[in-house]
Amino acid sequence: MKVFTSDSFGIGLRLFLERFVGRYLQFSQMMSVILRRCRLIRTS
Repeated sequence: MKVFTSDSFGIGLRLFLERFVGRYLQFSQMMSVILRRCRLIRTS
């Protein structure tokens, strides 16, 4: 049982990390696009 619970916990933690990393990557991409647009507006 201990091995099963540890495996399920590891799988849950892995899914949580994947979701968190995915959201962070999307957020960083959005921020980079916004910064690029701001720079273009300032230079033009």
